[in-house]
Amino acid sequence: MKVTFKEGKTANLTGVNQTITYAGLLEGYPNKSLNDSIIKSAIEDAAIPFFYQRRDVVTTVITPEIQIEEVEVETFPFNGKNKVKKQVESLPSYKIVLMVDDYDRYGFIILFSNDFFNYELMKDKLSELNWKEVTQEYCW
Repeated sequence: MKVTFKEGKTANLTGVNQTITYAGLLEGYPNKSLNDSIIKSAIEDAAIPFFYQRRDVVTTVITPEIQIEEVEVETFPFNGKNKVKKQVESLPSYKIVLMVDDYDRYGFIILFSNDFFNYELMKDKLSELNWKEVTQEYCW
């Protein structure tokens, strides 16, 4: 699949890896600390599905739109009577890691979406990026 970048450069989309952002969350609410941790680990792990454990790759995170919602939480003592409203920040539902490649350069781009692999969103976001800023040369 071909994708086009800001300066008109066309490259191949050679890999897509999508996961749920809060998979495995057993309790509690998404918060800034958890969201920051998810973004940090996304950067560290971007290349693993493609290059296995290589950590020296250029990875670009398209800033996720953090949603802020007000939720009711129970406070101590937990008897159902002590509830307060609290603002919670949460990432969109899916983290998508894209690998782009033109045989000379490659890069990883992480974007977040509430839709399962939204192709139009991906095309729009990539068209805003500069190819040379988000990729690096292959070292053979």
